[in-house]
Amino acid sequence: MSVFWSYMADLFSSEQGKRLFAVIAAGGTAGSLAGPALTIGLAEFLGPANLMIVAALFLEGAVLCVWRLESVSVQGEKETAVRVAPEAIGGGWLDGFLLVLRSPYLAGIMLWVSLLSVAATFLYFQQANIVAAASDDPAVRTRIFASVDLAVGVLTLIVQAFATGKFIARFGIGAALCLLLAVWLGRAQEKRAAPPHAL
Repeated sequence: MSVFWSYMADLFSSEQGKRLFAVIAAGGTAGSLAGPALTIGLAEFLGPANLMIVAALFLEGAVLCVWRLESVSVQGEKETAVRVAPEAIGGGWLDGFLLVLRSPYLAGIMLWVSLLSVAATFLYFQQANIVAAASDDPAVRTRIFASVDLAVGVLTLIVQAFATGKFIARFGIGAALCLLLAVWLGRAQEKRAAPPHAL
């Protein structure tokens, strides 16, 4: 996701980003609902191994879309000459690391992303243990994972649509990030305490 949004930020101008990023994000949310729904419907029919082929085909479709988008963007730049090619930043990986160490702001972002990744990995393995105890059938396990992803996607869409903006407007982005961390910790405790038949 980080690579995708970095690429989008490089591809579009600031004005285009303001106009298009919300639509792109909505497409991502739609994909987070369509993917699990498709998996639930096809898991037992095709089997988990054949679902990998379906996923690979969708991934190739996404790559073709990116190639087409990039070629259209480059063509548009040549025709309008609005955007100027950026100069190379220079430096190596060590320079970026030193910049993070010198900037408390960047160090905080790095710490936040690292903790979020660790928590997400921990939660995934806890979930995998619960699903493994629930069934020995790979197709059933795949359906369970897809059902969880679909439920999370629907809840995410509801919260984004009706709660996130109001919460940030009232309490600020810092409180929203702290609340996100509290939700992750709460889910970790819940999954640790949940019996295998909870799913």
